[in-house]
Amino acid sequence: MLLSSGPVVLTTIAGGLAGTVGLLPLSGYVSSPIGQPATAAQVVPSAVTFTAMRAHARLGAALSLVGSTITVAVRLVELEGESENVKSASECVLSPSLTGVVGLGTEMSCTSSFSVPLAAGALAFLRAEATATGLSLINTVELQLAVGLAAS
Repeated sequence: MLLSSGPVVLTTIAGGLAGTVGLLPLSGYVSSPIGQPATAAQVVPSAVTFTAMRAHARLGAALSLVGSTITVAVRLVELEGESENVKSASECVLSPSLTGVVGLGTEMSCTSSFSVPLAAGALAFLRAEATATGLSLINTVELQLAVGLAAS
């Protein structure tokens, strides 16, 4: 089991799309949000197949989302040169989604099972992102995020 944690600040932009994303290494701690994939990516030492992900987040600032809903998801990403190859099968969508008046410390979590192989020497990291629907599509979400990956 690989464990990763750190504070992340996620934003949504016009259209409710993901803006700023949070990047975490596959294993370890990040003391502040990281903005560049290359600084979060870790080398996979041997061929591995990731089989499950569990994520837990705690809200770091209260939100007032009247008429809006924010959804937070975590995905495994492989860095291939300058390109990010999002392993969409690895998606873990945290629940509950955030809506209405959401208090400081609100907790969210998810568990997902999948089969995502990575070759020895691959560069990979975890990416957390938020999307929004409803009246207010431009938002900022502060989270303390912890993610565990299981492998075979």
